[in-house]
Amino acid sequence: MMDITNNFIRLLKILNELDVSDLLDLSIEERVEIFNQLSDISAKIVEFKHPTLNVKLVDSALVKDNDYNPNKVGPVEFKLLKHSIKKDGITIPVVVGKQTGSNSYVIIDGYHRSQIIKKR
Repeated sequence: MMDITNNFIRLLKILNELDVSDLLDLSIEERVEIFNQLSDISAKIVEFKHPTLNVKLVDSALVKDNDYNPNKVGPVEFKLLKHSIKKDGITIPVVVGKQTGSNSYVIIDGYHRSQIIKKR
């Protein structure tokens, strides 16, 4: 068990010593793939089967609007949300779920944020 712990400690040290500026030479797709793989590894470490412990970045072209969103946002609130996103960025991510038998995802939470993002 000690060897495994030492290996992980060495690996974390190597990762922490990486020059992050080198990553900027990679394409966005390559950086997203690295992020997603690190998320997979992190989720395996804690062994809790919970989706918030394995966050993934997905191509927005694969994200579909849901057709069951009960929320309605008035024009004033939508304008405030748009202003907030413009000023602070996305502070709460759009949550999606993989559609069964498909490569696409459906929005679970964040429909209105997604509409603002798409129009940027």
